[in-house]
Amino acid sequence: MEDIRTFRKGDLQNVKEVLRESFFVKGKDEVYNEWEFAEQILLDKGFREKLCLVASQGEEIVGYCIMTDARIEDEEGLALGPVAVKKEFRGQGIGTRLIDACLGRAREAGFPWAAVLGGEFYHRFGFESAKTWGIFLPKGQQGNEFLQILFFDAGSQGVAQGELWYCDSFYNKKGELL
Repeated sequence: MEDIRTFRKGDLQNVKEVLRESFFVKGKDEVYNEWEFAEQILLDKGFREKLCLVASQGEEIVGYCIMTDARIEDEEGLALGPVAVKKEFRGQGIGTRLIDACLGRAREAGFPWAAVLGGEFYHRFGFESAKTWGIFLPKGQQGNEFLQILFFDAGSQGVAQGELWYCDSFYNKKGELL
């Protein structure tokens, strides 16, 4: 069974390897990508130390999950991701346990909502289409069909509407979303 704990700076290289293994595509930008993001986010004002988790087996990092600051217009919340698990450890529920732990910490901290860009996998956590609630990515950004939102309590539903903005590290120099 893996141990889920808060990320430590000494984990960085191993986390970058997990992310690269999960997200590498031939020809992908070698500077602007998920594995380099893991280092950039540490310096971003949107970084929340308690919402950056790793799964380890012994000394080996086998999974990673992070939530960072985000906003919908002036309403502050969180963004989930990236989430990654080493290939040989997939299918064991590690990603699910990492996400559950992050979402639990976010709830306990009193955040009203979390957003994610992802597929049907995230429905099991309560995420639903953001467009249902009038939430979308800024003009020119790709991925609105994958944008999902999870409200941590019914009182938060419908309060935030409009454009969703991630913290600065999620954008390249051209302003394009990671």
